[in-house]
Amino acid sequence: MARRSRLSAVVLVLVLVLGACGSSKKTTAGSSGGGSLFAKLPSSIQSSKEIKAGSDIEYAPIEFFKEGTQQTQGVDFDLAQAMGKKLGVKVTFIDDTDFAGIIGALQAGRFDVIMSAMNDNPDRRGKGVDFVDYFNAGSSILVQKGNPKAIKTVDDLCGQTAAVQKGTTQDTDILTPQEPKCQTAGKPLNVLRFEKDTDALQQVKTPRPRAAARTSTSSPARLASRAPTASPSPRPTPSSVTLCRPA
Repeated sequence: MARRSRLSAVVLVLVLVLGACGSSKKTTAGSSGGGSLFAKLPSSIQSSKEIKAGSDIEYAPIEFFKEGTQQTQGVDFDLAQAMGKKLGVKVTFIDDTDFAGIIGALQAGRFDVIMSAMNDNPDRRGKGVDFVDYFNAGSSILVQKGNPKAIKTVDDLCGQTAAVQKGTTQDTDILTPQEPKCQTAGKPLNVLRFEKDTDALQQVKTPRPRAAARTSTSSPARLASRAPTASPSPRPTPSSVTLCRPA
């Protein structure tokens, strides 16, 4: 029952702010499978009966393609389908692999919402978007098998090379602030930033990078098919559905 209540709350907030990216997307009366909720949706979505969700679809188990296909699956996808049923619309995932620029793509109208394991933080809210938080996630440091460099905390990364997906919380809130600290300690941290999370993870298998930082919810799924091991790291932060802020 509690899970259903949380889903209903997310759906209701989604309805209230969904039309914010376009001033012409006004709500009109209507009906569909979602009943009264459908009637509160912007007129353009009522007409198309579709919500487009932007997502960087490579972050198992949150969102990823079924092996060998372009079929989206994962936690965010399942949540989106459940919300779509309540609203009486189809929710389609749009693959946007430029995670660092995904908020700009939302504001440009490429899609209606972002569902991409995006953490809610002040910097992103400052870009003119709002968040509907629905779970908390921490961050993990993935290291080479056996952890040969004994990396247990962020401070242990000083003097090492770390890989990360550009624009993620692990990049902006963890590794970027750590770089000057390591520099001051006389053990510079070399951060390799990649467009794709999968590329950052692949680097841990090479001789150079010793670690990769990523959201802890996705790390166990990666560990099922990769050699590196994960160690827990800092504070959990909320992950969200991201929408344009009403004017």
